[in-house]
Amino acid sequence: MELFVSRERIKPFVSNELLVRIQSPTKFKYKSNITYGYDSDTIIDIAEAVIKADNAGVLQTQQAAIAHQTKNSN
Repeated sequence: MELFVSRERIKPFVSNELLVRIQSPTKFKYKSNITYGYDSDTIIDIAEAVIKADNAGVLQTQQAAIAHQTKNSN
């Protein structure tokens, strides 16, 4: 996720506070595996950043497709 939001087209829409949250995911155990995730507020903030970037017309085609999926899930 950190790599995705650090892309030059999305990064201007990601606050420093959100970036810190993305860099510090929650660690949890699922079955016998350790994995990482984010709280719902962080996911919503990421989606909003992607939508803002899309509204600004700066996303590449594949990134815009993700933004459109995000908009349609609301």
